[in-house]
Amino acid sequence: MLIQAKWKLLFWFLFFSFIVLNAHFSIPNILSSKVEIFEGRNTIIIVGDFSKQESFGNMIRNGVDIAINEEDNKNYKIIFLNITENLVSDVSPSSMLSQTAELIENVKDNLIKVIASDKVVGIIAANTSQSITGCLEIGKLYNIPVLITIATADDILIGYEKIAFRLLANNKKQIEEIVKWSKTSNLKNNKDLQLGILYSPTTYGFDLLQQLQVQIGINHIIPFSISTTTDLVGTLNYGKQIGINGWIAFSYQQDAKEILIKKSKLKMPEPILFSDGAYGRWLEEIKYKKNVLLSFPDNNTIDTLSKKKLHGYSIFGYDAFRILKHSIEKLIFNHKRSKQDLVETISTLKNDDKIQAKLINKYSFINGQNVYAKFRIYNMLNDKLP
Repeated sequence: MLIQAKWKLLFWFLFFSFIVLNAHFSIPNILSSKVEIFEGRNTIIIVGDFSKQESFGNMIRNGVDIAINEEDNKNYKIIFLNITENLVSDVSPSSMLSQTAELIENVKDNLIKVIASDKVVGIIAANTSQSITGCLEIGKLYNIPVLITIATADDILIGYEKIAFRLLANNKKQIEEIVKWSKTSNLKNNKDLQLGILYSPTTYGFDLLQQLQVQIGINHIIPFSISTTTDLVGTLNYGKQIGINGWIAFSYQQDAKEILIKKSKLKMPEPILFSDGAYGRWLEEIKYKKNVLLSFPDNNTIDTLSKKKLHGYSIFGYDAFRILKHSIEKLIFNHKRSKQDLVETISTLKNDDKIQAKLINKYSFINGQNVYAKFRIYNMLNDKLP
């Protein structure tokens, strides 16, 4: 009986020791996630393609670099997570889906590795619509704000509205501007309007095409999937035969270059409008600028010393860093330090005059969308490239 009593005492001693030790290690960890997230050096992850000079990732990176150099930002560590999205249409749809699924999983795995070892306070996503979900899923899992600087497809924010903040306008607003252009330009009246649509078989291309069909009506839309650019000359010639009086290209930069070169060599006078995915300095270098247009987010509200250095999408990288930085400064001032506090601060950015005054654009987020964002149609012959 005495031996049994000793074993019972030993058991309870070990049990309570385990409870005390567990509490010693777990409670501080729980508290630290609430109180210490913004103390010391904070990490911001930028996800994008940095392989080429004019890739989306490098444009966003340029904007972030300019924002960092403007002020003393030593308390921020920037980690660049490189991805390579397949933005060329010369692949089969099934192959593209497979590649995208693999890419998204790779993005998620790499984000988790960084979050496990660094104090991550934000993700700046320079992904396109086809791979942005990797960032959004991890942001939602860890309650980390995701600032979207490239993707425009409408439905990507569904389920992520609480942690996602899209700085630029979505495809719905882009299509609204394209419809205005089709009705007010020198194209034929709406009754005789025949628009040829060259779209890449991606989330981006499909989304824009479907919205345009709804807005203008399928009777005025003749879609051509540019799953390969080798048959592009035949497509353009066919469009001429059937009386197309205007072209719109929903594609990325590499496809857009081929489309414009081949169209110009065929000496087709019909105007062609490129969507925002085609953006690049190549549009300034082309000789044939007449009847070449670009749909792009309107950056006319820029007011900063760095205005001349910010081109195209880089403005959104610039803004994304400053939104995160000034939201964190507000939290520290108000003695709030949790991830949820940061998400809520960005959500109510429109109510903060101090932060608003320090930003170059006006931002107001409702369900993840910036309600002030809009698109504009730029004429390459008369307008300066944004």
